[in-house]
Amino acid sequence: MKRAWRYRSRATGAAACLALLQGSPLQAAEWSLQTSAQGRARASQESPDAPLAAPTQIHETRLLGSAVAARALENSASTLDGSLDLPVGVQSGGSLVLGRLLLGQTLSSERDSWAANAERSVDDNQADQRTASDAVIGRRRRNNARFGVVWQRAIAPRLSAQTEVSTAYTGYTGAQPQSFRNSQGGATVTYLWDERLRPGLTASHTRYAQTGSDNLTTSDSLRFNLGWALSEITSLNVGLGGYRTEQQGLRRSLACPLPASFCNAGLVAPVLVQEVVRMRTNGSQFTLGLQSALDETRGYSLTASRQLLPSVFGVLLEESVSAAVNQAVTPRLNLAFNASQSRSSSAPVGNGARPSLSTLDASLNCKLQERLSLSAGLTLRRLQDSAAGQGSRTAQFSISLQYQPSKILATR
Repeated sequence: MKRAWRYRSRATGAAACLALLQGSPLQAAEWSLQTSAQGRARASQESPDAPLAAPTQIHETRLLGSAVAARALENSASTLDGSLDLPVGVQSGGSLVLGRLLLGQTLSSERDSWAANAERSVDDNQADQRTASDAVIGRRRRNNARFGVVWQRAIAPRLSAQTEVSTAYTGYTGAQPQSFRNSQGGATVTYLWDERLRPGLTASHTRYAQTGSDNLTTSDSLRFNLGWALSEITSLNVGLGGYRTEQQGLRRSLACPLPASFCNAGLVAPVLVQEVVRMRTNGSQFTLGLQSALDETRGYSLTASRQLLPSVFGVLLEESVSAAVNQAVTPRLNLAFNASQSRSSSAPVGNGARPSLSTLDASLNCKLQERLSLSAGLTLRRLQDSAAGQGSRTAQFSISLQYQPSKILATR
């Protein structure tokens, strides 16, 4: 009798776990589909600082389509997010077929939640927003693949913990293809002090490796986070911490296996010797963000950061500041302005070349109908790279028409 009860308990526990993963038959599943279509025309001109270099002009017309399909149960949700960006006709700079596909799955219980996502994308590294490191290598096709898993647990009513593991591959096409892989693991503990104050602590470990290279960089960081609602319309986010990196590579040289006189006399040939070289660096990093809504029609945000970022040049220390203003002129017309500047420090981390990029964006969005909107934007960029002796100015204008059908919902 006791043994039969034990088997029945195990079967009940297994059935409960299976129900958590697949959803109970009694639960109603909600299905949804959101699609959109967009046509965009863009013209840009890049003028190098070199006196004899001719400006480069790019004109392109593209069609973009996206679809987000989701299935939601009481304790789980699945998402399929895809987009396709196609060139129209034969045009300068517009022959790249771009796209993105994202698969996501979430599971939740009373105190725990899990999320996993896999993403594959092909894009243009000089999209509307780009960093100084992307600007230096020029316009190239970028291939991305990423997989990540997140586990979050409510330890106490005010205390929660989160663990995240991810790996990403990034490759750039061109005359000399370049690629790298960046893997990261981290844990965050957050405490809800009250309704307005949320402090936390984050520790992470990152491993960076360039494809086809013996160089390997590992980084450990510790950061204190603070989320603070200053008022009902203003919030402040702060992250302060430090990092420690170790760069490892192979140094190759020729050495004489016998006393040097034998090699000098030509009696013995030098041999190739490999030596492992390690270099350690320390530094600080931070993120600051201030967001506020002045009223129902106006808002602004200010951000500043100093953090490690992976790139084809190695692990860079990226410093950036930005300011954004949003103004709703009418219920159907919206204006937005954004100014930003970023600067990258090449290896060794924190030293070497420091290319910088300044960007000014102005955009206008007009809602023609409930499902139809028209957007126009102007972007000015200034790239400076004194170490490489290059720089450029870019002006870009774009206009797009977007149609978004109503969301399709179904329950079964």
